[in-house]
Amino acid sequence: MKINTNVLAPDTERIIKEVGIPPCPQVLIDFMNEVHRDDTDLHRVSHLISKDVALAATVLQTANSAFYGLRNKAKSIHEALFAVGLRNAANLIAGLMLRRAFASMDPVAMKEFWDSTSKVGLTAAYLGRELGVTDINQAHTYALFRDCGTPLLMQKYPDHGNIVRAAESESAQPVTDLEQARYGVDHASLGANLAMRWYLPEEISQAIQMHHSRQEDTEQAAAKLETTEKLIALGILADCMYRLYRGVGTSERWQREEEHAFALLNIRREDIEPLQPDINRILSGE
Repeated sequence: MKINTNVLAPDTERIIKEVGIPPCPQVLIDFMNEVHRDDTDLHRVSHLISKDVALAATVLQTANSAFYGLRNKAKSIHEALFAVGLRNAANLIAGLMLRRAFASMDPVAMKEFWDSTSKVGLTAAYLGRELGVTDINQAHTYALFRDCGTPLLMQKYPDHGNIVRAAESESAQPVTDLEQARYGVDHASLGANLAMRWYLPEEISQAIQMHHSRQEDTEQAAAKLETTEKLIALGILADCMYRLYRGVGTSERWQREEEHAFALLNIRREDIEPLQPDINRILSGE
């Protein structure tokens, strides 16, 4: 499979190379090459994963978790792949490998990042299922990768925390605008580039690229709703509900974000309010 990376302006591509995108893990490359063969063999695919003992154990554990809700627990990698499907398995493996790709970064800073990202991912997956918007795996993968460009900027630019704090102001520009002005690149472009290089579905990389964009005509967007807009909206609602779980008060800015998501999905606040108790229990590990 050939990945098209010629979608960015030359200056942006140069800066991205300077920041450094983690290369696609070899196990994921091998997996995708095998999956796209004319004679794909589930046994061969299972063998590829089984060669990485830690990955195999995590794939099996994840497939058997409440997240997927399999009626019959998988007893082997072969059964796990068959149960979740190869496309879902590719997204699952990419998500599992993401933490490994950032393992050399500041563990204290990354602990907070991963804790937030994983909880928002679980919330997005739950919302995707309950609202009938998209399958849980797609929503979860998008949420995991959505802000993965942020650690790359954190690593390259020690002052990135100042940009984030500035963006939290009610009247501030989107954080991506502030990043572009300061560094010539933003975390959304970085994350989309990584997602593309890691073989994630196009709609996920597009949603990552656009997740800070706001269409003015939301009614028109809702009339032609596509997966990209659905994922962006789910991410916004997951952020809002995660904030409620943490006890963080709402603000005018987040109310605007929430209304934007409601318009994209053509739903009302009353549609998601009953879901908050379940989300709190999920995030608390109950």
